[in-house]
Amino acid sequence: MKQATQFSCSILLKAFISTFILLTLHTVRAQQYVSEQEPSGNHGFYNRWAVRFSGGTSIFFGDIKQQAVVPSSDPKNEWRFGGSMGLEYRISPVFSLRGQTVYAGIAGTKTKSDRNFEGEMIEGSLGIGLYPVNIFSTSNGRFAEFYLMAGIGLLQFDANLFRLSDGQTIAGSGNGNGMGIGGKTLEAIAFAGFGVDFPLNEKWMVSFETSNKAVSNDEMDLTVSQSKYDIYNFTSLGVTYRIGSKNFKKPHKTKSSKSIATEKKSPMKPSIPEEIIHYEPPTILDTLHLEVKEAVISEVTIPVETISIQDEILLDTLDQTTKTVNAENISSTGFSVQLLASSKPFPLEKLAQKTGLNMADISESSFNQLYIYTTGKFDKYQDAIVLRDKIRKENHTPDAFVVFFSDGKRQAKFPK
Repeated sequence: MKQATQFSCSILLKAFISTFILLTLHTVRAQQYVSEQEPSGNHGFYNRWAVRFSGGTSIFFGDIKQQAVVPSSDPKNEWRFGGSMGLEYRISPVFSLRGQTVYAGIAGTKTKSDRNFEGEMIEGSLGIGLYPVNIFSTSNGRFAEFYLMAGIGLLQFDANLFRLSDGQTIAGSGNGNGMGIGGKTLEAIAFAGFGVDFPLNEKWMVSFETSNKAVSNDEMDLTVSQSKYDIYNFTSLGVTYRIGSKNFKKPHKTKSSKSIATEKKSPMKPSIPEEIIHYEPPTILDTLHLEVKEAVISEVTIPVETISIQDEILLDTLDQTTKTVNAENISSTGFSVQLLASSKPFPLEKLAQKTGLNMADISESSFNQLYIYTTGKFDKYQDAIVLRDKIRKENHTPDAFVVFFSDGKRQAKFPK
């Protein structure tokens, strides 16, 4: 039985590692188009608190078990069911603290030994969660979010061992004689596992979790062998409700009154808006040849979007024939706000209902073999930023971001 248990654990460990690698690589690849558009990657949100409710199956791996891995239903059914409730607090986009309570049945059968056991258990645990993909990208616009979990806890259970042939009780544990609640047997456990969250909207998710729990002794099935521990698995499917939104962005530093006063004294040195400093460079540059009496200023490069009122007054007094402007086709070129990217067409009516926007204001196009949905068309980056912030705050789309179109096609990078 010891070899069978080790074989079972080996298979589960290999499956766990393979799933972790595949999900991590897939999720990182799916986020590459976002990181190309906004290099900082800081355009998402995460929720501080999450309440989890789920139901699922418990499977025992120990001395009294018919097969090494798969639960048997003959001659006795080894499948048992239970439910769980959990609370999670996100310390950061990568780490979280988790608490969970599980109530489930447990059972095992071994025909060769003419034994079967039945039990009920209550588990309480504390642990940590790790969201590895957020180490590389903090966008929350994913189809799914993968996480790892591990921790320790206490297990309380009642169990009885029976003779399989006639149902005679051979031994019992707990049942009013233990140190736990209601006389249950009390043991320590350690657990490790993984889960995947599938967001339905900004608050609700469908959640899948599976974890293996190692009991501190080999007596859960009332049968002692050379193995030091009994192990059981709890796999569940449920819903998660997220509470409290937190921006991934770090707060911007505000300018001091001294720096503002310095800028006012230098009208020919317009300041660059903070949004441009933290996102992408300005897109259209003008080359001006200025002649001011005795002083000659040549090849002065000034972003059009950042010219102050004082600069506009000065430019009005200059010979307009010396100013060259890099003109663009505004009807098909400019900045927009991307709402969604999908591998399949997404109904515009449904997207309009989700975001609260007018369906006529949403456009569909393609980029990197994806269907993308955008709204607005602006000549200036700052105007698109204003719409982006409004949509994030008022239209239930916290991961909206600015993109650039040239001749009607979305570009991977902003123009220089």
